Amino acid sequence: MSRMGGNGSAAARAFSWTSPSGPVADIGIEEAILLAVNDGRSPPAIRFWSPVSPAVVIGTGQAARREVNVEEARRAGVPVVRRFSGGGAVIIGPGVWNYSVFLKYEMVPGSETIAGAAGAVIGWAASALGRLGICAFPAGVSDLAVNVGGRPRKLAGHAQARKRRAFCLHGSILADPDIGLIERLLPMPSEVPAYRDGRGHGEFLTSLASLGARFGMDGFAEAFLAASGLCVERMGGPAAAEIATGSELAASKYSSEAWTFRR
Repeated sequence: MSRMGGNGSAAARAFSWTSPSGPVADIGIEEAILLAVNDGRSPPAIRFWSPVSPAVVIGTGQAARREVNVEEARRAGVPVVRRFSGGGAVIIGPGVWNYSVFLKYEMVPGSETIAGAAGAVIGWAASALGRLGICAFPAGVSDLAVNVGGRPRKLAGHAQARKRRAFCLHGSILADPDIGLIERLLPMPSEVPAYRDGRGHGEFLTSLASLGARFGMDGFAEAFLAASGLCVERMGGPAAAEIATGSELAASKYSSEAWTFRR
């Protein structure tokens, strides 16, 4: 294991790990890790992953049928999953890189507030992309954008969940997504940032591929860890207990239509 940085009050595990069971299991493991970190059963963690298949993931407070073309998603065989954090609807899957931090508040100055936690972690992502030649900047409430043709276009979105002692902030970067699938399954969101300026998905979103990026998710992960300045130990994946709890959550909660369509 390698250690990087040094300003964190405790070492954070870092791993690139995707559930072989698919996106529903991936969302379950995210909540399991946050619960374990908050309760002190696991050390803080930073996870990088890219799902093996597509899913529409909505924020915990969203109305599913308002934010998703549900019948079209069913025809396409794409599950709709309600996550445990806030934020808006996204489509994850191959071509979308996800990163999630599960950290104690004392490890990130200012993270005692929602805006402070978001600002810090999104800043790490922007710095990481900058090291790799992509000039990204915070936009809206929780996006990363780049200027394309003189106008800002969205490259990444973020969502946050908070417990008593720890928070989770996860982001999705559009590396090489299926824009056509996004246009089919997601209507115009009910809440949009001012910089969207009425643009549809095809005109508003961009991707690392379209920007000519020449690095993979592992390259982004290394740059992100360096930008965080945290003390990091590279691990192979989540703890066995976290995987077990995540599987239980996937089966009992995230696979349930009662949970997904509660709003």
